[in-house]
Amino acid sequence: MLTLYFQYGNIAIMETLNQREAAKFLDISEGYLSKILSGKSVPRPYVLKKLTKKTKSDVTVWLFGDRTQKENAIKKELNQSEKAVA
Repeated sequence: MLTLYFQYGNIAIMETLNQREAAKFLDISEGYLSKILSGKSVPRPYVLKKLTKKTKSDVTVWLFGDRTQKENAIKKELNQSEKAVA
């Protein structure tokens, strides 16, 4: 589970995103995301490119970062995407 925090003016909203929703956002399978987050799998080059582009994060996060760093990269971009929609 990923918890996202959104700020709309004076209103703060907290939303929980499950792994399935995060995988859908990243356009990869839920199982593959689970393996990447847990460190059991290193993203293939084309997936690595997609992850860094979608999350606007450095490649080192996805290659060498721990689970928290990877989840934070997803949360940050989802938060930015939600702000752009509002």
